Amino acid sequence: MYDCIIVGAGPAGSTTAYHLGQQGHRVLLLDQGSVVRPKPCSGALSPRVQECFDFDLTPAIDRTLRRIRYTWKLEDEVQGELTTKEPIWLVRREVFDPFLVAQAERVGVEVQAKTPVQGVQWQGAHWQVQPPDATLEARYVVGADGATGPMADWLGFPNIKVRSAAVLVLDTEIPDAALALNFEFGWVKNACIWGFPRQQGYVLGVVNFLGKGQDLEAALRTYAQGLG
Repeated sequence: MYDCIIVGAGPAGSTTAYHLGQQGHRVLLLDQGSVVRPKPCSGALSPRVQECFDFDLTPAIDRTLRRIRYTWKLEDEVQGELTTKEPIWLVRREVFDPFLVAQAERVGVEVQAKTPVQGVQWQGAHWQVQPPDATLEARYVVGADGATGPMADWLGFPNIKVRSAAVLVLDTEIPDAALALNFEFGWVKNACIWGFPRQQGYVLGVVNFLGKGQDLEAALRTYAQGLG
């Protein structure tokens, strides 16, 4: 029997696994897909998360930025520099996620990728977790399978309100003048668009704060053209 089974090997799951494994607990980390895979994500990270780890995160950082650029309906541009001690970190999930998983493995966490969980049940004194063709047992279970994963429902948590969003990743050359954390307001009603440069290309995203039914993908295409 495991002390803890964690479902989902993203940053939340692998971080939890690392800290439990570091304290000597027997931990199993499961993920339905490959640990190394691209994921739609803004990739922006506060450097303050380094305080939560006793190993250096910078090998997994893709770029750092201090410049922020705001626009209103693609015009009325305002730019500024962050005055914080550290710049914003930008990461690629296909690099950052496996880096954290490797740290968890280093402290003894067992990792099983491509292992979808099909159910979770409380047995009175422990949990049963059911991947295909197996039944696993643990004293504790952690659901870290994302906003659309089934764990929250299986564990009896109330439904959360989901917002509409879209993400677009573009591999392209970026001029130095465009190296900024871009935020656009007003182009999409009750929404924000962002464009963050990576070492190679951009990751663009848009999310509704209120309402639904807007063509978010069309808005991203237009915004991408505005960035050149």
